[in-house]
Amino acid sequence: MVDLTQKPYYLSHENISYIKNTVSSMTIEEKIGQLFFVISPDEQHVSLKEFIDKYKPGGMMFRPGRATHIKKTN
Repeated sequence: MVDLTQKPYYLSHENISYIKNTVSSMTIEEKIGQLFFVISPDEQHVSLKEFIDKYKPGGMMFRPGRATHIKKTN
């Protein structure tokens, strides 16, 4: 087991407890979704909210663009 209190994490026991409780309460689908960091889909073809609610990705990357355009996709 990795010691999360040591380098490079330096987590407190409270933080570790929070993480363990969060992960243990996740469904298998949510855990799988966290493995993926996706490129934002085209909002003209996919509802971003529905996509996130369904797949629960670990993160999302946006193509370079104007901030106003990116902000309106969430």
